[in-house]
Amino acid sequence: MKVFIFFTSIFILLACEETSIDTKKNVPTGRSITDYASHFELIEFGENHLLHFMNPESGEIELRFLLSSDINVSKKGYTNITTPTSKLITLSGTSIGMLSKIKMTDQVVGVSNKNYIYNPSIIKRLNSGDVIEVGEESNLPLETIIQVKPEIILYSGFGSEYPGSKKLKSLNILSIPIYDWRETHPLGKAEWIKLFGALTNRKKEADAYFSAVESSYFELKEKATQLNSNPTVMSGNLLGDTWYTPNGDSFVAQMIKDAHADYKYKHTHGTGSHQLSLEEIIKDNSKTEYWINPGLPTKDEILRANEKLKYIHPINRGTYCYSKNSNRFWELSAIEPHHVLSDFIKIFHPDSAITDSLYFYDLVK
Repeated sequence: MKVFIFFTSIFILLACEETSIDTKKNVPTGRSITDYASHFELIEFGENHLLHFMNPESGEIELRFLLSSDINVSKKGYTNITTPTSKLITLSGTSIGMLSKIKMTDQVVGVSNKNYIYNPSIIKRLNSGDVIEVGEESNLPLETIIQVKPEIILYSGFGSEYPGSKKLKSLNILSIPIYDWRETHPLGKAEWIKLFGALTNRKKEADAYFSAVESSYFELKEKATQLNSNPTVMSGNLLGDTWYTPNGDSFVAQMIKDAHADYKYKHTHGTGSHQLSLEEIIKDNSKTEYWINPGLPTKDEILRANEKLKYIHPINRGTYCYSKNSNRFWELSAIEPHHVLSDFIKIFHPDSAITDSLYFYDLVK
């Protein structure tokens, strides 16, 4: 459990004013309700929430919001968000996946690119004109956004600040980052659903869904620890002359470990990608048993990209990818980590009875 750190002062009165919400109502002491996520925090004050976003690089709080249905509630240093929200622009597919689990996709009025949407309801509303396509995050048409009058734009946070955020804020349109893609624990990614529950007043539904996922994930992990085999696994693909594989502190590495397998590059540090030459990959993986996420859907396409990949041992029988439906995977995998873990267990331990079929992944043929 994260600890919310209160700033102290030599004057007790000033300290109390800094840590209390300015309202006529009696608001109880706050408590953090996030357990796994590292880049956002929800602190519960009765029916209200303090929302903090942590900078992925420094770990420091970079944005502070107060979520409340009471417009009279405020707190110094916090921007108010009146809940429930009703109109959202989502520039990340994972946001749609999370909203779908609490049955709130009707709040979506804009998406980045319709070609990357999986949710049938959103596709239908795109076709009817009820949801607009706004383009890439770095170059959004402000005039179009203003016309649909969203309350909040949910962006991926690839840069330090959302373009146009100051102008939009002056028009009462807030921009908040969704850093789920920077989380290192699979359940940390899924826990972002609590944010969507707080925004939409569907906290009960979000908490129930997350609790079920959490229970299922740990049940699968515990069963995997009982398995005798511990196969070797590689991940990633070649872009140009460089191979990109997840670092040893990444959520992919954590999932491989939770599936009771031995990730080839577990010794590397960091949460992003580790860069290697093709020659290093071939040398390191002449006997590796499984390869996940090759970036291409068929063996022929992989070998056309570089024929030397035939020397990687798992290319002939142990290469798996989610590419049969990439949109589905990118939209739902963050909020369904138990299904990804189940797939990994099935792939790495095919004779195990823990799981009986693959959910996201398929054998690359």
